[in-house]
Order: sequence, then structure tokens, then C-alpha cells
Amino acid sequence: MTPGLPELLALVLGGGGLAAIQGAIRAVAAYRDGARARERDVLADSESWRRAVYDDLQHMEDSRDWWRQRAAELWQQCVEHGGHPGPLGSPPPRSTNHT
Repeated sequence: MTPGLPELLALVLGGGGLAAIQGAIRAVAAYRDGARARERDVLADSESWRRAVYDDLQHMEDSRDWWRQRAAELWQQCVEHGGHPGPLGSPPPRSTNHT
């Protein structure tokens, strides 16, 4: 006769199986808690990196705009004082090669 579910449970739980099951449950819970903590750390790091990149981008754009304005002012001053500067022209074409 093969043992049924009650007999199997009695064998497993009576032979230290309960401790093994509890240990496995605790291990899974600890792993999940650790994974959540790592995810929080990764998200916090990603957010700080995103903010740093955004700040750098803003600084770069502000610097670019300042130099562009300064070049236009110098060009205008040259024209006002009788100079004949070359045309401001258009920016060079954007490179599509991203190596």
C-alpha cells in the first residue's frame, strides 16, 4: 500500500522536514528582501546619475548659448564699427557616425 498525503506529511514533518521547509521559506524571503534592497540602491544610483547627466547637459547648453551670444555680439560690434566680417553661416552638418 502506498502512503497517502497524511502519512507523507507526518513523515516529513516528524523527521525535521518542518525545519527544512521553514528554512527554505526564510531563505526565499531573505533573498527577496535583499533583491528589493539592491533594486532600491540601483534605482537611487540611477536617479543620481540621471540628475548629474541632466545638470551637465544644462551646463553645456548654457555655455553653448553664452558663446553663441558672444559671437553674435562681436559680429554686430564689428559691423557697427565699419568692419566687414564674413557671414555667420550655418553650423557644420551633424555627424551620424557615433563611434
